[in-house]
Amino acid sequence: MKKLIVLLGLVLLFTFPFMLAHAQMLSPSTVPWQKTQIIASSSTQPASSEPSVLYENGLWRMWYRVGWGNNLQGIFYATSSDAIHWTKYGHVTNDYNAHVYRYNSTTLLMYAHGLVTQHSADGIHWYNFTQQYGLLPNPWLNQADPYPHEIGGIGNSEVLELPNGTYLMYYDALDCVTQGASQACQLADWYWGVNGASSNDGINNWMRSSSNPLLGGVEQAYSAANPNVVYQNGVYYAFVDYYVPDPWYIVETLATSTDRTNFTFNYGPTNPVLSIDVEKKVDPYCNQVGDAWAMSRPEGIYLFYDEDANLAANVSHASIWLAFLPNTTLEQLASGQFGANTSSVSEGLTPITLGISLLGSAFMIYHVRRKK
Repeated sequence: MKKLIVLLGLVLLFTFPFMLAHAQMLSPSTVPWQKTQIIASSSTQPASSEPSVLYENGLWRMWYRVGWGNNLQGIFYATSSDAIHWTKYGHVTNDYNAHVYRYNSTTLLMYAHGLVTQHSADGIHWYNFTQQYGLLPNPWLNQADPYPHEIGGIGNSEVLELPNGTYLMYYDALDCVTQGASQACQLADWYWGVNGASSNDGINNWMRSSSNPLLGGVEQAYSAANPNVVYQNGVYYAFVDYYVPDPWYIVETLATSTDRTNFTFNYGPTNPVLSIDVEKKVDPYCNQVGDAWAMSRPEGIYLFYDEDANLAANVSHASIWLAFLPNTTLEQLASGQFGANTSSVSEGLTPITLGISLLGSAFMIYHVRRKK
């Protein structure tokens, strides 16, 4: 009996650290998001993903990727009055890994693959530029790229305008240089890294950061991609996909910086800002959440993102979701103070926030009557 107890003790001694690490990797998010699927996949719009969203004149506007593979993809457009119920306009242009930004009062720009690819006045009719703008040289254009951390190609590119008029581009690229740019590295998604660049006008003369990659890549031994960075009150909030290799899945993390280059995780892979929970109930094949687009408004934080099941036989599972966190600022989210923003206003109330407000009012009336 004693030998059996000793044997069991040894087994636990050697396996418990692994079990603990494995359990930590599968830890759910502690953030109490209110999640809603807003764009589902269908036979006419399979694999909806990679949303970019603007809120203009009381209207939510979304551009998103539909399809997968070189022959079945494009950018589609939809609008909403409440961020939950969307009216689909349909296909507006061909591209992918593409995100839309309001450049000025008359112009929208589309950024993809480190390039400024198209422009539009209304978000529906898009036109190519007559010359190439963006990160040059660029492996996407089959140009020899001397930058070692982009040898596997550039993917998602998202732009941020600072109050001083400087533009930052955060983009992902496969960091396969130490792997000899091998096909295995490029197909396995092991070493995506998040890089940075800056420009005085958001179109010309982009300068890569000397600190690239800023997150992920070979040197840091993990894979990070699809960056979405929001600047607020001197802090850069980076929502980043984090690839967990065993078992293979993707969660959304949050890292912050005060100098736009050196980031520290507030929510890492063991405690992600967004994890796979509600989405799994809708699609049991779901193994990733990411491609987040964050918007901080007076009533709370909106996180538009996609869930995917890319390990399933049919990748058309991908759909777009909204995660809403009421009465919370980005600063409060980073520090774990959910719902602590007492200065939020009623501007842009959605059905979610309206319901919360009504419940709160009913609760207060009930207690006042009890005191009487």
